[in-house]
Amino acid sequence: MGYLRLRNLRSHWPMVRSSADAGIMLQAISGLDPKDPLLSRPSTGYARDIEKGSKVRIGLDDKYISENTDPELVASVLAGIKTLEGLVPRCTVTMPGLSGYMEAWGVLCSSEALAAHESTTPHTEMTTAWFQGWLDNGAQVTGADYAKANNIRSACRGLLNNIFQMLT
Repeated sequence: MGYLRLRNLRSHWPMVRSSADAGIMLQAISGLDPKDPLLSRPSTGYARDIEKGSKVRIGLDDKYISENTDPELVASVLAGIKTLEGLVPRCTVTMPGLSGYMEAWGVLCSSEALAAHESTTPHTEMTTAWFQGWLDNGAQVTGADYAKANNIRSACRGLLNNIFQMLT
């Protein structure tokens, strides 16, 4: 288990210890929220069928998970997949090239972080230098930059949804 320190006083730890817990937690945090402009549709009952088992398959692109990745992390992921293979079948998938999409992520993530933290996070010594720099990057994003990056995100979602459809 690990965490990502975003501020000196707040760290983000895992919230669950099992798949059933994850389904329940995801259901709770992804339910309809009329104040969330990014929510595109209501959640679909993630924990509803947890006891029935799964028709999901594990999709693995060996090249994608191992290229430019720490070998220890790759070994850990493969060990987890080996454990899961006893529960669900595995199939080989080919991930699309994501290089153009990753640049858009920085534009989207930094500007969305700025928007999310603008009223709640004073830019003080409580904010780490790295995170303050990230927020500063977000402040430089123009509306046109954000719109272009969002279009790229939509295209990437389409490619990934095609893979996910193969696995369900």
